[in-house]
Amino acid sequence: MRHLGDQDILSILLKQEWRELLLRDLIVKLGGSVITNKAVKESPRIDVIRSLVGILKDRFRVLIHGGGSFGHYVAYEVGLNRRPVSFEDALKVMKSMDRLSNIVLRSLEEFNAKILLIRPREFVINKELRLYKVFEDALVEYKKRGANILTHGDVVVDIGKYNFSVCSGDVLALIFARIFRPKAVIFLSDVDGIYTKDPKRDPSAKLIEDISGSELVGAFEGSSSTDVTGGMKLKVETIKRISEITDVYVLNGFKLDNLKRFLSGDDFVGTRIRRG
Repeated sequence: MRHLGDQDILSILLKQEWRELLLRDLIVKLGGSVITNKAVKESPRIDVIRSLVGILKDRFRVLIHGGGSFGHYVAYEVGLNRRPVSFEDALKVMKSMDRLSNIVLRSLEEFNAKILLIRPREFVINKELRLYKVFEDALVEYKKRGANILTHGDVVVDIGKYNFSVCSGDVLALIFARIFRPKAVIFLSDVDGIYTKDPKRDPSAKLIEDISGSELVGAFEGSSSTDVTGGMKLKVETIKRISEITDVYVLNGFKLDNLKRFLSGDDFVGTRIRRG
């Protein structure tokens, strides 16, 4: 029988420390392209949602999901973020997001997760499409009392010319990172991480495995694709801001075994954005 050497013991201790780090106080963002089929309006991937919830149910303090083929479709139809919209049109987008968030909530409840659903329209105000004010007192009090929170990209009041605009799931990750100060923020996307170029359009794109937040924006050439939340370039800029608070990880939400390895402290495929 082989005896454990110093290097073996160090490896075990580091893995235990990693588990301790990641088993609690996570903020997780489920990308809309993961939990819905964006090619078909209001088409949830129920099996994917259940699988992810089953893995993550005991790991997070805040779970955020994007709009995917729910909110984004309706937002585009009514012209949200492109022109002033009426309350009636804004409500159409809100109700679409409610339908998706209720699906995610039901999946969490199937696993007996104790979670509070809070909608951003209740605590966020935008101005000219940008975050303007967060009414965070209640969020802080929920944090003090150990609440786990489910929230989602949403339509919020905009006090500029647009009347209403989008508060994206990525911006929410930044808001909650500032309030909750998590051990890490995890983005689950439909690709393996952040690449030097758009991997869906350019085969020469290379996965960025480890990078500091200060280096991130310069290493990414951006994508020509976009949606009402601003596309990948804005996502990278938001991730950079989150990395000023804590480490950020971007993984493929479809690769469940890889996610399990990550949460167990084993080798994984993805991008780590180091704080600083």
